[in-house]
Amino acid sequence: MSMEENLLLREPSSFKGLTTGEQENLRLVIEFLWGRMIGDIDQILSVMSSNIIFHEQLLPPIKGHDELRISAQKFQSLIGNLDYKIDQFVARGNQVAHYGTISGIFRSEYMGLPATGKSFSVAYAEFVIIKNGQIAYVWNLSDEKGLLQQAIL
Repeated sequence: MSMEENLLLREPSSFKGLTTGEQENLRLVIEFLWGRMIGDIDQILSVMSSNIIFHEQLLPPIKGHDELRISAQKFQSLIGNLDYKIDQFVARGNQVAHYGTISGIFRSEYMGLPATGKSFSVAYAEFVIIKNGQIAYVWNLSDEKGLLQQAIL
């Protein structure tokens, strides 16, 4: 595997050493990430438990489909041209972790700072737990300082 390869473009069955269940869990995460990139909130919600708990490092936890829909709508208005470059997926049992680079363009106000139209590209990691065939928990961490330096300041 080349370090330049974007693992988001691979089929879950192409990852060696995963059980069928782990491949399915990886498929759910990949579908979630594609939903984010193309701005399809219904696709995002389709793989999420109705009791989803989504943790972003600077915000209180987002709970349930209604809160997640509102958050996703705000995110879509904030970020344009969202892209993920996945460097690594790790799927074990009901847990999937991935890290890489997230990039996009700031197109609206963020934390009281005006929209700049500037692009950003920062490292991120996300940890996901799947229960009963749906994503139940997400912990998202990204380089917020780098993001602000590139896109806002």
